[in-house]
Amino acid sequence: MRKALVLGGGGAKGAAHVGVIRALEKAGFRPDFIVGVSIGAVVGAGYALLGDASLLWQYSIKVYKKALKFFPFDFSDLDRKYSLFFAKLGCWYMSSRISALPSWIYFGIFRHYLKRFRFEDLKIPFCCIACDLNSGEDVFLSSGRLLEAVEASMSIPGIFPPIKLQGRLLVDGGTLNNLPVSAARKLGAEYVVAVDLMEKQHNPRKPETSNQILSVINKAIMEKLSNLRREEAKADLLITPPVSHVGTLEFRKSFELMESSYTYTKGLLKKREIRV
Repeated sequence: MRKALVLGGGGAKGAAHVGVIRALEKAGFRPDFIVGVSIGAVVGAGYALLGDASLLWQYSIKVYKKALKFFPFDFSDLDRKYSLFFAKLGCWYMSSRISALPSWIYFGIFRHYLKRFRFEDLKIPFCCIACDLNSGEDVFLSSGRLLEAVEASMSIPGIFPPIKLQGRLLVDGGTLNNLPVSAARKLGAEYVVAVDLMEKQHNPRKPETSNQILSVINKAIMEKLSNLRREEAKADLLITPPVSHVGTLEFRKSFELMESSYTYTKGLLKKREIRV
């Protein structure tokens, strides 16, 4: 029976994947292949390269420590009220550029660790999912340079520029498929463990700014798409670690998420007596 591990997108919430993987491996689960999207592609690539959850945990601590020095910005309060001047300045900037940030700012840490590797170097077979900007199709990336594929899988539209790869213009695969269980099934998975970071937020606060309204709408669309994808191809084991309290770019909570998701997954497997 071919077993797949599917890792969804979620920005800074992706640290939870590390804890879940550690708990799964301690419970005896080792995937035959991994499918990742967005930050799930980064963690999935790391796990596939190292082939060991304990090493992934150790390296993740190093990476996050280095990342907080390399990328020290805290965007957790991006939706707060700003002065009219800064609001107009931001609108002008966004309307004149293809992306809000140059990719090297965010991707620099991943380039440091992944630039030397190709898919054939992996210890566990791995595929990451990107989205074709022109057709809206899922694009399966499982050959060539690992870094290029991972960057394409996590190039959030509007935030980072699209990636030209394999004759296509690619953006974050989570745009339309944030939990690619269907991709794992197409690749031959008979048993799928999926980690979903799109935990539903209860009692959301009333939006007070245009940015907050757009954020609420985007989350609603993502939730609808995720529900459709879940119905399309259900996972045999769906793990949803508690991550709703962490913002998409709140990387300072990464270590907390690693620990809490590890504890949560251990408890889930024990409580439900799930065999993996």
